[in-house]
Amino acid sequence: VEAVSLAKAYAENNKLLARFGEAGAPGDNAAIALNTAFVTDGVLLTVAKGTKVDLPIHLAFVQTGAGHAAYARVLLVVEEGAEVAFVESHVGKGAHQTNTYVELIAGDATKVTAIKLQNEDLSSQHLATFAIKLGAECDLTTVAIARGAAVARQQLHLYFEGDNSKAGLHGISLSGGKRHLDTTLFVDHASFGCESREQFKQVLADQSRTVSQGKILVRQNA
Repeated sequence: VEAVSLAKAYAENNKLLARFGEAGAPGDNAAIALNTAFVTDGVLLTVAKGTKVDLPIHLAFVQTGAGHAAYARVLLVVEEGAEVAFVESHVGKGAHQTNTYVELIAGDATKVTAIKLQNEDLSSQHLATFAIKLGAECDLTTVAIARGAAVARQQLHLYFEGDNSKAGLHGISLSGGKRHLDTTLFVDHASFGCESREQFKQVLADQSRTVSQGKILVRQNA
């Protein structure tokens, strides 16, 4: 497993930088455009071909203080036949805004689990995009748990590039007070024989609101 900071990648003109945007999420999306304009740092992580990572890789985002905005970008490249689990966590104190853009590019015959916990300060705003491109014969599981932030949106964009892959997309939102938690997804079945299953649950209290919305596109001959 190889990891390099985004700042170092730019300084060294790392070849992986050319793969940003490859996962296929629309660049004119407001949250993505905002992230692209103001991104300050992040990480590029590669899991080599055939590697089976025994322990989860933890991406921890920690915000301290109030009155600021943080923009991070992450590129996860999982090469052919590799198996790995990622855990992404967000915590922080004080009123602030978080905007993250995570891209996962998974090669053929990979097995990937991606778990996210959003537990930010209840006065914060959280905008997040997770864009995924799957090769052939892949097995993907995602779980997103949202219990923090005053206003939060999790965007998930999944593109099936290769045949006979499968994905299970799961999420739960725990909301109270006057908070608003939003999950928006788009799944593009562009290849033959792929399977996706979506399951999202909400637990609400007080005057809080949650939204789960999305679109599944099945292309001709898919």
